[in-house]
Amino acid sequence: MNLEFKPISAKDIDRLTPFYMMRRNKTCDSVFLESFLWREYYNVRYAIWEDRALLWLMEYKGRVFSAMPLCREEDLKEAFHALEQYFNEELGYPLVINLADEEAVKCLNLPPEHYLVKEEEGAADYIYSAEALKTLSGKKLHKKKNHLNAFKRNYEGRYEYRTLTCDYIQDVWKFLDRWREKKGEDVEEHLDFEVRGIHEILRNCCSLNIRMGGIYVDGELEAFSIGSYNPLERMAVIHIEKANPEMRGLYQLINQQFLLEEFPGIELVNREDDLGLEGLRKAKMSYCPIDFAKKYLVQQISFGQGTGQENGFDWAEKIGVLADTEEELTAAQLGGISADGSAKAVWQDGLRYADEEEKQRCRELWHEAFPDDSVAFADYYYGEKVKDNRILVKAEGGKLVSMAQLNPYSFVCRGREWPVDYIVGVATAEDSRHRGHMRSILKKMLEDMNRAHVPFTFLMPADEAIYRPFQFAFIYRQPRFQLTEKARETLSCRPCSSREDAVLAASFMEQWLKERFEAWCRRDEAYAARLMRELASEDGILEFLMEEENGEEKLAGLHGEWGLEKREQRLLYAEDRLVTREKEKEKPAIMARVTDVEAFFQMVSGGDSAAVSAEQSDGTAKKTESEPDGYLEIADPFLPACAGRYEIVTDKAGGARAVKTDEAGEKQSKETLALSIDGLAQWLFGFRPLSEIVAGEGSVDGTALPAWTKDVRPIDGVFLDEVV
Repeated sequence: MNLEFKPISAKDIDRLTPFYMMRRNKTCDSVFLESFLWREYYNVRYAIWEDRALLWLMEYKGRVFSAMPLCREEDLKEAFHALEQYFNEELGYPLVINLADEEAVKCLNLPPEHYLVKEEEGAADYIYSAEALKTLSGKKLHKKKNHLNAFKRNYEGRYEYRTLTCDYIQDVWKFLDRWREKKGEDVEEHLDFEVRGIHEILRNCCSLNIRMGGIYVDGELEAFSIGSYNPLERMAVIHIEKANPEMRGLYQLINQQFLLEEFPGIELVNREDDLGLEGLRKAKMSYCPIDFAKKYLVQQISFGQGTGQENGFDWAEKIGVLADTEEELTAAQLGGISADGSAKAVWQDGLRYADEEEKQRCRELWHEAFPDDSVAFADYYYGEKVKDNRILVKAEGGKLVSMAQLNPYSFVCRGREWPVDYIVGVATAEDSRHRGHMRSILKKMLEDMNRAHVPFTFLMPADEAIYRPFQFAFIYRQPRFQLTEKARETLSCRPCSSREDAVLAASFMEQWLKERFEAWCRRDEAYAARLMRELASEDGILEFLMEEENGEEKLAGLHGEWGLEKREQRLLYAEDRLVTREKEKEKPAIMARVTDVEAFFQMVSGGDSAAVSAEQSDGTAKKTESEPDGYLEIADPFLPACAGRYEIVTDKAGGARAVKTDEAGEKQSKETLALSIDGLAQWLFGFRPLSEIVAGEGSVDGTALPAWTKDVRPIDGVFLDEVV
């Protein structure tokens, strides 16, 4: 059957929201945010059936299961059986639905000889009267009101309620860091996923239809809540509520004020379940619920009779995925079973650039090769970067054995822009290494760049020894800047979160780079917006550094940080007076490889890429228009198209033109410089002095360089701080 299950993301909200409005449902799963919040914990995926129903596929510790279809009540039985058919025929397993709402269970009226239907203890949502929670009136809620009044007395004039928007993201992140730190290491696993889910909500707050509010005490956020609205039930669903437990009455205040300010017209409040925890059960019962939204386990028991698959979750053991760790998931995938239990697609053998569907299938090898990358970062990369990149893949025996990814950038060099590729994700399957796969990948990649007259390519090596045999060489050290102590005291931060912020951030970066360097990757609105999403994938943030001047704030810098476990400064662009540079800690970071010598000279000289392509389009050798000033003999054992003799003509501005010549060396009287292709990159990128390079290569004495080399001016300052 034609069902395609996809990971759920914020961009799906407009497509999926109408399905949540099709039938009555008092559970917390009646709103989009609940599915979004736990999408990673349960690996949530969805499919649309005949434009009539929203179907689910989820996983937890080896069990593949589903949720009740979201559709009109009259379509529920057909949608249910379509889902059952998918499980039985496509996956080969019985249908299991977890947390089915009571209304749907009653509507289906499933025969007991075919289905086990069992209420799930501890899973029922607590339903409250909105009026009671807003007023806290009556004897039963008297203690709650006392706590509330105590807070108001103790913090009179020091607190305020604020409706939270995307502009408050940084405040919530800081609160969560404090809250999670107080919990310590010995906590339930779901709390970590909850925190990560909250971060996902904050990163996508402009897209999600949510309401947020917070209590500030002495100007600092001390409590916040996140909720959604179910219009069919006139009900608020409270997904998140956090408060400083050391402030008596604060929980009661955020509970009350959030409903008063964000949900003025509601009748019911769903505060979700108690997770089976006794302490949480007592806390929820203390607010006197008026009802419970019961949930049920629905399990098909008629499937597989006589095959040993009748009982419980025995069928799940065959899948073997998502048992406990990502390592086990990878092992199961390498064994030929996908996360949804279906057979994996077979790769067509050979070397080629992946199509759009194959790009997504490359993710498996990515996780194998780069196990330290988080799932959230991989979600960002395979949802964002692969939209416009190229992935060169090699398959053998129906399996992907090696790949390298080319991410496009516009490289600015002395005022002109050149399209270049950043090589990332170079990987070979563990059981296919040391068989020349990476070599063949890189060779085709570099040859294709040469044919396209691309001047160079670059990468950030995990180990430089891997790339030196292919004539990659370091050309860039990563500058290390830190704010001065005074700057930290005086500057304020404002998060970049909107399109207008992306435009401003890009403009600031471009100006900052232009004042300090001669070459960098172009920053525009798209670059800045993507950078914001990239940082957010690792719980990071891009923020403006603001400085007060004559009573007004002005932009003085841009700061970025990220890191799920350890926070790291990703970037810092600020006025020189605000930073110190730690040169002693700077290390080589980027390696480059010249792929077309003539284009490379043209680029370094401030030439135009289109002119080079036009000149070289006929593929014939070209002559310089004037007598050459000298010759360059390039050695390139890996890319023969770059090797050979070049006529060099310099200009008074420090530029030079290189044209490959077929004439024998003995017919030429001008001075010749013999240089490796990697030495050429280090020289013209300004990474090392030419005298040092040639002395190291042993071609000539470093003090006896050809005269024409003194007229060639290397790039004065390269900046390449991109990660992917």
